[in-house]
Amino acid sequence: MIIVMPSYDEPLGYYKLTSSTKFFYEYLKHKLENYIIFFNEACVIENFSEKMETENYPDNTIIILENCYFNPAEIGMKYISSPVL
Repeated sequence: MIIVMPSYDEPLGYYKLTSSTKFFYEYLKHKLENYIIFFNEACVIENFSEKMETENYPDNTIIILENCYFNPAEIGMKYISSPVL
């Protein structure tokens, strides 16, 4: 299993469409047809340790998390108000 946890672009602490990793997920889905690829729209997997113990992921699984720079806590911010998009 491979877990991709990206942090790239300007760390703003809110969602920005042009910085999303969704394009990467869509690209890999078409290029790596022999793999099971999941996209997690959150920056984190809740109860990660528990899920890794209880859920059965095949060896050819790739999990892509959304860009971690969207999470204010990831960049050291305690509060941020998201701009109107």
